[in-house]
Amino acid sequence: MRLANHSIVATLMMLAAMLLGLFTTDVVAQSEYAGRGGTGAINSVYRVLCPDQNRGGTAFGHKSGQIITAEHLLRDCDVTKLRVIAPSGTSTGVSAVKVDADLDIALLTPTVNDFVKVPLDVIAETSFTMGAQLSTWGFPEGYSGRNPLLSVGYLAGVDERRITPDVVVRKWVVNGAFNRGNSGGPVLEARTANVVGVISSKLAPIPKELETRLETLAKNGSGEARTIAEILQHLRSQTQLVIGFATMTEDLRKFLNKNGINP
Repeated sequence: MRLANHSIVATLMMLAAMLLGLFTTDVVAQSEYAGRGGTGAINSVYRVLCPDQNRGGTAFGHKSGQIITAEHLLRDCDVTKLRVIAPSGTSTGVSAVKVDADLDIALLTPTVNDFVKVPLDVIAETSFTMGAQLSTWGFPEGYSGRNPLLSVGYLAGVDERRITPDVVVRKWVVNGAFNRGNSGGPVLEARTANVVGVISSKLAPIPKELETRLETLAKNGSGEARTIAEILQHLRSQTQLVIGFATMTEDLRKFLNKNGINP
């Protein structure tokens, strides 16, 4: 009987140790299903901070040693104050920035030469089956953890937007939880864990006229009016329709080639 009790106690202690292991602060991502490639993503997806504009977002490392993110995150930012922070806690400044505002992509040169330790691969394919499972890792607004968060979705379609009379930009439409702060993060094809696009925005519809008025109020209104406009813009950013947009693979590859980088 004593041996049986001892066996039960030993088993319980082993289970307790296993459970404690599940709740450590060091996250180890599973390398299968939607989380495939998570170990690499966790080490190559960064938080981007633009202090002078009180703005933050996500970025990821490329094999060239450069860092890819969304152009709109850097708009009006003082480049000398930009910080890119890795999950390990190490950070770097930025010595050069190349952007394509139409595509909403930016390329950052880190001041720390070997900052990119585990780069993500850009997929060679440019066409995918609708319904393909995708994942992304990033730093949504309000989240202060050191490791990027996983979000899972599906390729839902392609959107077209006319930027100028002569320029039409196509975007992946993803059925997934993209939130403010996820912009600039990589969209990964779950099967290969390769990058198929860069998160650009979420769908938070508002009539263009009202959007213009809200932006004008936030910029030129009285102190109280600006506060109200900022609150409304924040509430709009929190609207969750589980639909987001991402720069398409072929445009990401063209952007890199244009800047002398082999995708």
